[in-house]
Amino acid sequence: MRFSLSSDDGGDRALPEALGRQPRAAGPRAMPVLTSSVDPTSPTFLHNRQVMEEALAEVEEQLATARAGGGPRYVERHQARGKMLAHERVELLLDPDSPFLEIAPLAGWGTPYTVGPAWCRGSGW
Repeated sequence: MRFSLSSDDGGDRALPEALGRQPRAAGPRAMPVLTSSVDPTSPTFLHNRQVMEEALAEVEEQLATARAGGGPRYVERHQARGKMLAHERVELLLDPDSPFLEIAPLAGWGTPYTVGPAWCRGSGW
């Protein structure tokens, strides 16, 4: 069985035909309508929503701590040594107003290590 995406030997049609299937028809297809049996007014839903909002608030609090350099103690120590925080260094590397996707900003959360003071990693463009 040979697969190819080259337009001169069938392109992306080669795979369905090799598997004995009909290729898809060209053009737009209607999306199926999804239905839900969730009742947003039920006590279970409301309880789950409250628990999730509390968990998200805790995550937001930890993210704020990480963005702030791990807390006042670590910020003061860095500044006393004449150093910039990791997030400040990243901001200087990126163009103004360019996006930056930080990867695992809460690495170390739930361990004895402080979240966020020493390093920042991600992708900016």
